[in-house]
Amino acid sequence: MWGHAAPLAQSAPPEVQREDLTDFTLAAAVAGYRPEALSFPEPLPEQSLYAAQSLLCAFGALDEAGEITERGRGLFALPVDTALAHLISAMPTPESKGFMADLVAALSVRQSLATPPKDPALRARLCDSLGRRCDATLLVAAIRGLDLVDIDVHKRVRDEARHVASQLRDLLGLPVMPQGLNGEAETAFAHAAEAAPNMVFVRREKRRQAFANGSGELKLGERSLLTMADEAALVFDTYSVPGRGTRETMTLGTCLAPLPIGLLPSLGLGERVEAESRLDEDGLRVRQVLRFSGRELGETWIEPVGEQARAALAKHILVGELLPPAGSRLQDDLEAWELYCRLGEGEGEVPEPLLWLQERLRALGVDRAADMELIEPEDLRFEGIPDWERARFDEHYPRRISLSDLELKVSYQLRRRRVTLEYLGGRRKDGPRRWELPAWSGWQVEYKKASKSIVL
Repeated sequence: MWGHAAPLAQSAPPEVQREDLTDFTLAAAVAGYRPEALSFPEPLPEQSLYAAQSLLCAFGALDEAGEITERGRGLFALPVDTALAHLISAMPTPESKGFMADLVAALSVRQSLATPPKDPALRARLCDSLGRRCDATLLVAAIRGLDLVDIDVHKRVRDEARHVASQLRDLLGLPVMPQGLNGEAETAFAHAAEAAPNMVFVRREKRRQAFANGSGELKLGERSLLTMADEAALVFDTYSVPGRGTRETMTLGTCLAPLPIGLLPSLGLGERVEAESRLDEDGLRVRQVLRFSGRELGETWIEPVGEQARAALAKHILVGELLPPAGSRLQDDLEAWELYCRLGEGEGEVPEPLLWLQERLRALGVDRAADMELIEPEDLRFEGIPDWERARFDEHYPRRISLSDLELKVSYQLRRRRVTLEYLGGRRKDGPRRWELPAWSGWQVEYKKASKSIVL
């Protein structure tokens, strides 16, 4: 690997121009340099450099100041890519560490080590002999010389991979390569997923042929042993091919290990998102969904407190499920206040209803649903239009009008001096008469029902 040569030159070799700068950044840090301080014919891509530095910090190879750590020096000493070296060092036992070293060695040769058969029946028989449906396990079995049926193992490539594996095992003080699989794969894959969560992909719910991890997407290579039954996987190696457009590429997963999708929450993967809240005789509960790259990994119902409780309570108040008629009255008060200010009869901000309710509940000391027993609807009044002005204003500029067998919603377009009446309900077939409505002197009045509109 060129990045392991010293001293570090002041001009970048062609390999540096690739998007992944992880190995180069590590090599620079070992040599006492910062990549951004070096001069190159063309500047290094900032986004790729930042991604490389962030990844090395996550690996523990660089400290917060960007300086090399002892772990970073240990990763650099291994004759494989930094990301793969990190996987080996993350293994908890000599057996899992040896399994990962053999897998990394097989991946590092960058040539096809073992070619699975295309025939589905032969592939099923191969997976039975491996004990699992897994591309990564196949590579380890091939490098360890297992007698695999119906498969072509390329001996020259295997010898090269074995040489790399021996180097890794010697550097790490591991025993010689065993002759078979010892059941260490499951432990190795679980710790690899925890150490490198960016390698975990889940199958799309709708486009089932695609896997994603939130930042990238891939499809299974045609020789992969995984099937449609596998919902999550560790992706160890990929290959890009031209897509439909001139600039479009398609990424194929060439070495994957299936993961139980139920394992992902225990690995700390995913983001908890509040999906809904429920208010019943048992109190207030909030449903939290754990999502990872668009997939729901699980859900929990919790009793909310603090800001989360106030946000949920505000929603139930606003739709009239709690402390009626506080919610509908608040919305009407805010609509009236907005119109009052737009007409120039007052000045002030028009708050968003939910946010105003949350702030009001905080001011009243509400921290959980039980605290609502001390709150009355009157405590949630918005002080906008003065009380002595409100009756007059509502008479002249109502937001709702109830006539005989006719309910109307009223909106005002100030610039056009137009009042729009929208049909809300009622058995009356005809529209309202002008004499039934407020005077609205100088305003044009329009009545709308479905797609029909008439000027009164």
